[in-house]
Amino acid sequence: MTYLHCVVLESLRMHPPGSQRYVRAEDAAEVAGVAAVPPTGLRVHFMLGDIGRDGKTWKGPHEFRPERFMPGGEAEDVGPLPGPKEIKMMPFGAGRRFCLGMGLGMLHVKLFLAALVREFDWAPPAGETVDLTEWDGFFKTMSKPLRATITRVTM
Repeated sequence: MTYLHCVVLESLRMHPPGSQRYVRAEDAAEVAGVAAVPPTGLRVHFMLGDIGRDGKTWKGPHEFRPERFMPGGEAEDVGPLPGPKEIKMMPFGAGRRFCLGMGLGMLHVKLFLAALVREFDWAPPAGETVDLTEWDGFFKTMSKPLRATITRVTM
């Protein structure tokens, strides 16, 4: 189940469920005697998918490598909520307004994914490839629907 957990974290890193977050700046601080941006009251827009694909933070940011979340991997200390040190991904938001359904959502996703992998064999239809291009909207979805040949595993 450890590897399954890493697969879910890597999926959330690359494809957060909500692609953007808005926050309102509360206090404009001064840096070297000059008011720093953003000014108080300004809405700040974060692209969560861009945080998870930052080449300065992640090695091979566009590669799907769940192993990075395994013990000894580059992201073994990174979870679905940002830690106190550095924000490397935040698929469920952060701070006081993080998603309260995170624990239940993570549990359901892992159980659902484990059942799909255990019960079925998955393959692209003959002669086709899977197009992973995203559609940018309020939620991330595939620009073209997933087409797959699904065969029930017989035990």
